[in-house]
Amino acid sequence: GLLCLVQERNARETTPFIAIHSSNANLWTQVDAWQHKCEDLERELVVLQEALKNHSDSGEERAGGTVSRSESAALRNERNMREQLEQLQETIQEKTTQHESLTQKLEQTTKERDELKSSNKDQDRAISKLQEENEKQSRAIEHLTTQVSDNQQRAKLAEQQYVGLKDTIRILQEENDVLKKENRELEARFLAEKERLSSEMNNLTDMVGCLKRQAEMSQTLQKQEEKRKGWFGLGSSSSGSEKISTSTSKAGDSTAALSPGKMKVESTTDNKKDKNDRQKLPPVKAVVPTKPKHVIPAHYKEASCVRYDDLGTDMLATGGSVDGTVKVWNTSTGALRSTLKGGSSNAIISLDITGNLVAGGGSDKTCRIWNHNTNRMVHHLVGHGNKITGVKFLEGERGIITASADRRMKVWDISKQTYRQTTTMHLHSTANSIDVGIDSSTVVSGHVDGSIQLWDARTGKQSSEIGKMHESAITSVRFHPMDSTKVLTNGMDSSLKIIDLRNCKPTHVFNHKDFQTSYSWSSSSFSPDGLYVASGSSSNGLVFIWDAQTGNLVQRLGGAHEVGVCGFAWGRGGESGQQVASVDKSGRLVLWA
Repeated sequence: GLLCLVQERNARETTPFIAIHSSNANLWTQVDAWQHKCEDLERELVVLQEALKNHSDSGEERAGGTVSRSESAALRNERNMREQLEQLQETIQEKTTQHESLTQKLEQTTKERDELKSSNKDQDRAISKLQEENEKQSRAIEHLTTQVSDNQQRAKLAEQQYVGLKDTIRILQEENDVLKKENRELEARFLAEKERLSSEMNNLTDMVGCLKRQAEMSQTLQKQEEKRKGWFGLGSSSSGSEKISTSTSKAGDSTAALSPGKMKVESTTDNKKDKNDRQKLPPVKAVVPTKPKHVIPAHYKEASCVRYDDLGTDMLATGGSVDGTVKVWNTSTGALRSTLKGGSSNAIISLDITGNLVAGGGSDKTCRIWNHNTNRMVHHLVGHGNKITGVKFLEGERGIITASADRRMKVWDISKQTYRQTTTMHLHSTANSIDVGIDSSTVVSGHVDGSIQLWDARTGKQSSEIGKMHESAITSVRFHPMDSTKVLTNGMDSSLKIIDLRNCKPTHVFNHKDFQTSYSWSSSSFSPDGLYVASGSSSNGLVFIWDAQTGNLVQRLGGAHEVGVCGFAWGRGGESGQQVASVDKSGRLVLWA
C-alpha cells in the first residue's frame, strides 16, 4: 500500500516537468538555428564590407558623374546593410536574452530534476526499508498465525480432555453411588450377620453352661456311687471306670479337634508345608533371550503389568489399564487361555498369579481374585480407600497382601469361601510395588519417596526402613530368588539397584544412556538363578539385561516394541523353557526366546 502511494506521488510530481523539458529542447533547437543564421549574416556582412571597400577604391579612378552615382548607390546599399545588421544584432540580442532566460530555466529545471531524482532515491530506499519491514511483519504474522493455530488445536484438545474428564467424573460418581449402595447393603448384611452370630453365641453360651452343669452333676453322681459302693464293701467296677475314662478321652479329643487352638495349629502346619513346597522348587538356570518368540496384541491400547506363575508352570498373566481385563496366556504356544473382566472403567495396575488363582488390583480400590480354570471370580476384596498399587499371594493360595495409594497394606485370609482381613500396615508414603520373601512372611515395599521398607506380614509391624535409595520414586521391588538379603529396585531416576539389606547399601547400580523409567508401575526382575537383572525402557521399547555380578550390559533387545515398555517379568520357564516377557503402552505382549 505504501509503495503504491509513493509511485502515485512520483507520477504526480513528474508530469508537469515533461512539458517544460520539451519546451526547453525546442528553444535550444531554435537558438542553434539563429546562431547559424547569425554566423551566415556576419559572413555576408564581411563580404559586403570588402566589396564596399573595393568599390570605393575603384570609384576614385572613375570619372566625375559616374563616381557620384556609384557612390550614392553604394552609400544606400551600405546604409541598408547597416540597418539590416542592426536589426540582426537586435534580433541576436533578443535571442541571446531569451537563450539566457531559457538557460536559467533549464538550470533551474535541471536542479529541480536532480532534487526529484535525489528525492526519488530516498523514496526508493524508504520503499526498500518498508518492503523489508513488510516482509518481517509478514513473517511475524505467519509465526503468530501458526501459534494461534497451535493454540487453537491445544484448546480443542484441552476441551476434548475436559469433556473426557467430565465423562470420567460422571462415571466415577455413578460408580461411587453404586459402591455407596453396595456399602450400605454390606453394612446391613454385616449387622444382620453380627446379630445372627451374637444370637448363635448366646445359644452356644447357654449350651456350654448346660453341658457344664450336666458334667458337674455326672461327677457328683459318680462320686456318690463310689461312696455308696464303698459303704457296702463292694469293689469299684473297673469296667465302668474304663468306660467312663474312654468316653471322657474321646470327648476330650473331639473337643480338642474342634477348638480354635487346634485349628490354628493345623493351619500353621499346612502353611509351613506350602512354604516348604515353595522353597523346595528346584533351581532353574536362566536363559538370556536374543529374539522375540511371540508378538501378541494382548490388550486394547495399554498393558500395564505382566507376571509369570511363581510355581513354574507355563502360565503367564497380563493386565490392561484401559480395557480393565486380566488375561492368562500359555507361554509355550502364545495362546490365550482365559479373559477375566475387572470392570469397564477399572484400570488393572498390578497382578499376581499362582496355581489356579489370579489376582488383579485396580483403580476402583478393590482387588479381584479369579480361578482362571473356571473363569469365575472367587473373591472381591473391598477395604482400601484408593487405587491398588501392588498385590502378592502369600502361602500359596491361602492368603494375599495388597498395597494401596491410601498408604496402607492389608493382609487377607482367602483360604475359605468368605475372605477375612487379618492385618493392616500403615505406611508413611504410597507404595508403588511390593514383594514377598521366600519365607512368605517378610514383605518389602518400594515407595514414591525413594525408600524401601521391610514388614512382618504375620504381625503387621515394620522391621526396618532404608531411605533415599533412589533420587525419585521407586517403581518396582523384587527379592533375590536365592538370597533373601538382597532386593532389586527400579527407580524413576532411570537406574536399577541391588540393595544389601544387611548393611542397607546398594551393591550394584545398573543404568544406560538409552534406558529410561517413566511410569510409576514400570517393573524389573531378577533372573530365576539371580545371575542377571533386566527391565524395559519407557522411552524407546528396548529391553536391557545386565550381569548381576559385574554390572556389565549383557543383552539389549529391540525390534519388537514400537513404544515404551511398561511391564517386565522373568519366570522359571515351565516345560517350554520360555522365561522372559514384556508388555508396552500399545497393549503388545512379547514373549522372548
